[in-house]
Amino acid sequence: MVERPLIQGCYLACYTAGSGSRKRHYDGTVRVQIKKGEAVLSGDLYDRPVNGKKPDPAEGIPILPLDDYRFYIRTNETPPATIENGLRFELFLWEFKRTSPNPSKFKWVKTGPYTARLGLDQPPQGEDFPAAPEAPLYLSGPVTDANEQPIGKLTLGWVEEHLRRARLKIARVIFTEGGAAQKSEVPWNNGLNDALATWQTVFNEVGWNIKLPAAGEITEFVQEGVGEEWDAGELHKKLLDLRSENETKTDWCYHLLCVPKIVGNYGLMFDDVETDFRFNELPREGAAVASHIEYPDTPNWGTARGKRCGEALVPYFRTALHEIGHAMGLFHDHQNNARRIMAQTMVLDEDSAAAPGKTVPERILFSFTDADAKRLRHMPDIWVRPGGIPFGEASFPYSEEPISAGDELVEADAVRLEVWPLLKEVPFGAPVRINYKLANTSRNKVNLPGDLSLKSGCVRGKVTGPDQVERGFRSIFKCMDPSDSHCAPGGCLAPGKSALDSMTLLRGRAGALFPSPGDYAVALEVSWRDRRGKRTGCVGKTSVKITPAARRDTARKLCADPRTLIALAIRGDHFKDSIKLGLDDPELRPHYVLTEAKRLARRFFGRPAELERACELLLDNSVMSSAEIDWMAKAIEESDAKAKQNPIVLKLCRQLKEKFRSVSDDVDDAVRERVLKLPG
Repeated sequence: MVERPLIQGCYLACYTAGSGSRKRHYDGTVRVQIKKGEAVLSGDLYDRPVNGKKPDPAEGIPILPLDDYRFYIRTNETPPATIENGLRFELFLWEFKRTSPNPSKFKWVKTGPYTARLGLDQPPQGEDFPAAPEAPLYLSGPVTDANEQPIGKLTLGWVEEHLRRARLKIARVIFTEGGAAQKSEVPWNNGLNDALATWQTVFNEVGWNIKLPAAGEITEFVQEGVGEEWDAGELHKKLLDLRSENETKTDWCYHLLCVPKIVGNYGLMFDDVETDFRFNELPREGAAVASHIEYPDTPNWGTARGKRCGEALVPYFRTALHEIGHAMGLFHDHQNNARRIMAQTMVLDEDSAAAPGKTVPERILFSFTDADAKRLRHMPDIWVRPGGIPFGEASFPYSEEPISAGDELVEADAVRLEVWPLLKEVPFGAPVRINYKLANTSRNKVNLPGDLSLKSGCVRGKVTGPDQVERGFRSIFKCMDPSDSHCAPGGCLAPGKSALDSMTLLRGRAGALFPSPGDYAVALEVSWRDRRGKRTGCVGKTSVKITPAARRDTARKLCADPRTLIALAIRGDHFKDSIKLGLDDPELRPHYVLTEAKRLARRFFGRPAELERACELLLDNSVMSSAEIDWMAKAIEESDAKAKQNPIVLKLCRQLKEKFRSVSDDVDDAVRERVLKLPG
């Protein structure tokens, strides 16, 4: 047999199994990374529809429909990178079996081990495989089971030196500042002459072919009806508008939106919102970065000190890479002294040991850790491609170690977590409001995250109902890169003091958290990273009773619609109708009216804030947690003088103060102070 080297890159794969009427063809890719003379292999297979065509090798790495994803190919072997007597390797097929259209509801079914015995071959007539480098590299052969019985045939043909391909779409805002038109900068590169990093150089290192738009292909739009800062609801709506409905199914396209300012964040990436492949609201598709937020005016920020993000290209470009890295399925890098792309800004800011004597821009390394590079090269397509399976450390058994290094929780000795429901009984179909408080039980100050809300990602939990099924929940934002991370954390908790927050729960990754009346246990985990990267925190539990609803069908519809969660979690007009059933139901209305009030109290693109209407809604029997009282108090506090003197607004201020007195144990000291300062 002729000896040829095995070339690194992507191979067009075709696996044929069965015979006769049960014969099936699966198309996909096998990725080959050459490392120290050995081949590291992985692959993915998609079902070829009846009468469907095999992908054209002349088009390079194939992009196959998301709905057709079927198998991940994994091998524990690293065969020699030379094809002398053929290519032989053991493999396992991990079948991706969806138990419902919801990508969160699936299971991996592992079969094998099987053995592939491939030899050099000629491509079929009419299939134009590129030279590798002198002639096409094409292999074919049987796949056999443990008894050496053939179960199928596998062919591999080299198509490109990269392992994966995707593209990035970029949009930016045109706005007026100081009487002049400005545009949010596009983070093309890090701006350094001696160590220039671009999207292509960064992703070439991990085997990805990233196609960027040309300068003239950037989508530009005028910022109309948006205030100084974009909030999550406006970003969500704009990203939905930018991407086409079927794009996720037929393309690997990530969207980057460049806006002047994001409320409290340098960047943000949307995770899944318990959706399915037919209703896909931006799970790992869209991210945004802020160009006009200023970096801290401290020596630690060096060349970026006090500058706008768009002017300081080193950290600005890193933020864009960071958010798109999340869209590709990567978690935060919590290794000690982390300096690479997936490190949090707060880690770069605070961990001077990462690069002694260097400022934040100098610390940044424009590369991925070895573990993240391996994930980008070899994790299943369904994990890394936009719109695939949601985030979750246990979503795929990639290795015996946790996906995120150091992910086991170390319980904090100095802090105690208390958890209790705002209402002990809640009607079926209504959101459940949970309070939680971290108390410092030590004699020393304790540093906590500045944001302890559910959206921060520091909080997650699970609900166990009468059916004994555990249903998890966590933030729908995978990454919120806070722009105030350089500040002293709000959780610098003095001895004997406590910090209180609250959350509103209705749905989680697997659907309704409270799918029927009955008794439920709610377990909560609040965690944060210490300076060594260890995940530290506390756990607590409480219970709540879900009572039968007067209108059971209404309650079921509210619980079943994923849009209800979006309306609750992301303020905005684009999903306002999803809670209309709750507002129209006399029993459920008090539990949903706050959501509608929050929508009205702030402007949304061209619609101005309607503070009077919002306050009027809340005057009549509204259920509000501490965090929700705080939100409304801030909205009133930030309104103009005329709005503050509106009789309806003043009446609500007085009512909030009265409400504050009746739930004083459930209100944080900071909320107490804000409410007391309200007019009226």
